[in-house]
Amino acid sequence: VMTNTYPMQEKKKEMMEEKGKSQKEADEWETLVKEITQVISSKQLLPTMRTQYMRTAFQIPFDATVRVSLDTNLCMISERGYDLQDMHVWHRDPTEVLANNEI
Repeated sequence: VMTNTYPMQEKKKEMMEEKGKSQKEADEWETLVKEITQVISSKQLLPTMRTQYMRTAFQIPFDATVRVSLDTNLCMISERGYDLQDMHVWHRDPTEVLANNEI
């Protein structure tokens, strides 16, 4: 989205055809994406942290009215100070070893 390569119209069409969304819902989604992109760009926001976790979810089969999720093995990793390569790569090189103070 940030590099203007996201196929917005294709995704909007897919929402309506495959997911049964209305034209109004698809238009609202497109507006929201554009607003978020504008804020990120105008405030020059960059990723600073990545979060990893294991999620376990519990719910009654075939009834999603109540769902409980437990996140374990929570790990927050610093993403500051790394080359973003014109917003094409937002995270560090996964082959590099993390220092203890970066977790």
